[in-house]
Amino acid sequence: GGAGKGIADALNGMTDIGMVSREISAEEIKKGAFFVGVTKDAVFAIINDNSPVLDLVSKKGLTKKQFLSIWINEASNWDKVFNNKTLNKYSINIYTRSDSCGAAGTWSEYLGGKQEDLKGTGIYGDPGMIQAVQKDINGIGYANLAYLFDFKTKKIVSNIQIIPIDINEDNIIDKTESFYNSKEQILSAIKNNQYPAPPSKILYLVTKGKPGTKASYDFIKWILTYGQKYVSDTGFVSLDKEYIDAQLNKIK
Repeated sequence: GGAGKGIADALNGMTDIGMVSREISAEEIKKGAFFVGVTKDAVFAIINDNSPVLDLVSKKGLTKKQFLSIWINEASNWDKVFNNKTLNKYSINIYTRSDSCGAAGTWSEYLGGKQEDLKGTGIYGDPGMIQAVQKDINGIGYANLAYLFDFKTKKIVSNIQIIPIDINEDNIIDKTESFYNSKEQILSAIKNNQYPAPPSKILYLVTKGKPGTKASYDFIKWILTYGQKYVSDTGFVSLDKEYIDAQLNKIK
């Protein structure tokens, strides 16, 4: 399951540790959620590689307002996104997540809402989302970075492309916004805060109260120390030493 299941299982005592890929809510903290940040990830909008508007979207990118017109206002065609009547023949098939998850929580937070505000056909899990967009020439969705690249080749998975964010809203992806050519470029952009937060995010381990067993404590400490050397290899972004030290102090 997604982040919703991770934190629910931890708070209900079904697991010692849950994984949560979104911010922890005040309500969850009141229920005893104790959280430790361990790495950084990001959510990206994706489009079918054969989309008739791929070249346009890749060149111009989409602004937050345009993303909002798709997932919140449920734009049915690209004319409604770009205000260009020549594009009204190109429809948009919108996909969102059906499971309570960090990707949807973070993407909706970026758009100023909650997961239940996101429109589209509900798909379970990141792999399901990617497959849906891969099979649909008019498909558009969103997914966590770690699922978008092949683990061995480090190249983007087949039949999808990432939609760039036009951060400064000047209707062009300029040099400061053009960091999607490789996984290494994207990881660097997240680490250096070129890619906005949200949709970049810290990933957390959650326990009910402070880690209650030596095994849980040792495991979390291992991830924050020795285990950090595996972060970049597995497609995530390392946190700075000051943040890691703060998390180590938190679990003492």
